[in-house]
Amino acid sequence: MIYILVCDDGEYTSDRMCVPCPGHCNNGESCNKLTGRCDNGCQNYWTGDFCEGVYTKSSTGPFISEVRLFNQN
Repeated sequence: MIYILVCDDGEYTSDRMCVPCPGHCNNGESCNKLTGRCDNGCQNYWTGDFCEGVYTKSSTGPFISEVRLFNQN
């Protein structure tokens, strides 16, 4: 017997379970249901493979001084 797992919007498949998308996809879109990545990029100020990191501005200019990753668990 073959079982097919279909996740709801806002979830993706990980270890044969549906889990919440880890990041902040552009325009409030849901992540890819198979990979968890944002197919159309990240919201402003978010970065990383899963749009889970946030840019912080340098106090001396418009350059990015660091990227902080947030664990959504």
